[in-house]
Amino acid sequence: MESVHLIQTEADYKAALARAEQLMVAKAGTAQGDELARLAMVIEAYEDEHYPIEPPDPTSAIFELAAAKPGKMGRDDERPSHPGQEDMFGPEPEY
Repeated sequence: MESVHLIQTEADYKAALARAEQLMVAKAGTAQGDELARLAMVIEAYEDEHYPIEPPDPTSAIFELAAAKPGKMGRDDERPSHPGQEDMFGPEPEY
């Protein structure tokens, strides 16, 4: 088991990520599992400080979601896609 230190440089960060990858199969409650848990905490702290992710603007998030799923945000979604329920909504419109 290696000791876990604070991450102060990008080299420390990359070394911590490499070690965490080696420990991904460690079982919880073992020495390696505990080491992985400690590594995860220091990695998260470093990433929060050096690679922050700002919350998205709600309006931008909606538009990005709509753009990522073309055809899924309009009237077509309201119509049933399985047989037997067409009469509930009436006939398909002709365009």
